[in-house]
Amino acid sequence: MNSLATTLFLSAFSSAALAQTVLISPTVRNGGFEDVDSTSFATTPFWESYFPEADAVDLVLPTNPKSGSLRGFVNGYQGSGTRIHPAQTIPAAEWTVAEGDVFSVKLAARSGFNLDISEDALQCILEVVDSNGNPIEDPNSSTGFSRRLLSSLRYLTATGTYQDLTFISDPVLAGSPWIGNSVKLRLLNTGDRDEYTIIDDVTLTAYREGELDLPLALLASYQAEGNSEDSLTPGTDAIPDVELSYGSGFGVGQSFQTHDGGLTIPMELPVSYSLSFWFRTSELGTEGTTLSWKDGSVLLDASNGNGGMGVSLVGERVAFTVGSKTLFSRSLLTDDKWHHLTVTHANSLGSIQLFVDGLLEDFGAVTPGESLANDLVAGRSRALDRPFDGFIDDLRIYQGLLDKEAIGEIRTSNHDTDGDGSSDVEEAEAGTDRGNANDYLQVDSIEVTDEGVSTVVTGKKLRGYELHRLSVLDSSHTSTTVDSRSPSPSTANSLSPTAHHLRSVDSTKSQQPKALP
Repeated sequence: MNSLATTLFLSAFSSAALAQTVLISPTVRNGGFEDVDSTSFATTPFWESYFPEADAVDLVLPTNPKSGSLRGFVNGYQGSGTRIHPAQTIPAAEWTVAEGDVFSVKLAARSGFNLDISEDALQCILEVVDSNGNPIEDPNSSTGFSRRLLSSLRYLTATGTYQDLTFISDPVLAGSPWIGNSVKLRLLNTGDRDEYTIIDDVTLTAYREGELDLPLALLASYQAEGNSEDSLTPGTDAIPDVELSYGSGFGVGQSFQTHDGGLTIPMELPVSYSLSFWFRTSELGTEGTTLSWKDGSVLLDASNGNGGMGVSLVGERVAFTVGSKTLFSRSLLTDDKWHHLTVTHANSLGSIQLFVDGLLEDFGAVTPGESLANDLVAGRSRALDRPFDGFIDDLRIYQGLLDKEAIGEIRTSNHDTDGDGSSDVEEAEAGTDRGNANDYLQVDSIEVTDEGVSTVVTGKKLRGYELHRLSVLDSSHTSTTVDSRSPSPSTANSLSPTAHHLRSVDSTKSQQPKALP
């Protein structure tokens, strides 16, 4: 296992020393509304009515849940009638607010009776309360409401279908009156009290200061060795399309060949994440007019309606889009060589980065709290179109943000797999196969001078013979040029059979002369 992965991702009721703690989820504190007795707020475990007037109103119903057998609903706060605004207070024994805390709420929502999605939005509120349930005010709240740590709206983009929504708070400021108290989640919509929004699968996650990036943890690793298994964490194996096939990989093994099918990874990306993988293709990606990842052949898709995240090959360049912001690679990447790609997204801070072969090629700012899908699709879009015509290998999902040094460690972690003296990265850059010890650079010529030996190489070829260092260089060998594809017997015989063979890692340039021993 890579040294970066020594700390695994843990959640639900974990120690605050870990990166995140899940306070509500479909399996924690009834975030999925799967109640045994669901006849009213008063008898429903965990959930309560924010207003006592709704105690006698059904909280959950069995019609069209997102998952499980039951789901909840909310209505608006305007007009007259009963306000149905479900709420939960997290007990102090499970979490108390500290300086720098950030909170993320994710849920599934769809339009209900009378809801006008063009005008009315789902509203997510986090209040802070004391041990008696009384609200605590902070006049410096970034929400504009002194009682609210989080107050955010999300509009649905379609009627009758569930959408995954994400809400993220700003960090709690030093000296805030909220510190040491509890958080209370409240859900409603901005419409009238006869307008309803269906909700299900609510998750509330708390993050401690300094732990949005640390500890960096490898959550999942898909090595494509003839299967779609997660080699790190049981239960998060990818689900392949029937048409998905496998090809030669970057290394001794295989890769996902996604021309005819992709795979779905059943994992929700954390609030701060990095995605790292190798890919290879000689085919141009699709192109279009949106100037975003939506134009291209899809490598990764965590889109959500018109937003979310996606990575694709547009023509010869990679596009990485979060929300309405798109980054493009400077490198042209359809040369049929393996390239290493890393994208990072700090969703609470609103920053994204694109690395190609270990180098930062683009970065930008995005709106914090972008809603992502609750899974990740690789090799095609979630609409089953725009497949990537090539190979994807060693796909890794990290909690936290990889930097240049960490990416360099990932790229070189396997070193020289085939033991031929050229590192895996050198062979990838030269277009050779690191898993084949017989796969050598094609040597066009070798020039021997008084100062040493240089080589000119292009492409690759199977090894026909090895080139050895000269043990003795006399004047008869100066300014001698050897064509390695048809060496003369006299020149070949002049090469000493010592243990060190010459090699080059640059497929286009002549190496600087190497000094002889």
